Amino acid sequence: MLIDSYKDFLEKFFQAFNAAGINLDNLDLDHLGYQTSSSEDYEKIKSELLSISLLGEETTFNDRRIGIFILNNPIQYNDFSIDIIEVIEPEKGENRESDWEHVEFTTKDMIETLIELYPNLDWDKSALHRDRFQMLKLKLSNGLRIKFPRKGLKSQMTDKGLYSN
Repeated sequence: MLIDSYKDFLEKFFQAFNAAGINLDNLDLDHLGYQTSSSEDYEKIKSELLSISLLGEETTFNDRRIGIFILNNPIQYNDFSIDIIEVIEPEKGENRESDWEHVEFTTKDMIETLIELYPNLDWDKSALHRDRFQMLKLKLSNGLRIKFPRKGLKSQMTDKGLYSN
């Protein structure tokens, strides 16, 4: 089951995250992101997650489905309680492997503050000013990604009455 593999992913993620030197004090782990390899794999993972979660939203963005799953029982990792998983279908023609892809954090500050605090990191600002899902991204040394959205999925699901801390 997908949910059984998150600890190995987070071990690798936090090893590279800590090496980047980013302080967690003002950050909240919003959710984990899982990239599927195909539409069929997306359906399989969706079915699996529906047995342990609520489908908070399924939307299409860049001609691919993105599912937001709110877990019935949060998963735990160190001091983090994680209760949202985002599942991403590949874009048509895109060759992707099925695997955990990213972690998203929200910050109490403006996301631009992270650029000022950590100017030596190679920030991807390409999504910072787009119309939907504005965010700052960072690729870690091991290839895993961190995303810092202006508005996280927890907040979006709370606005829809589907989530509460």
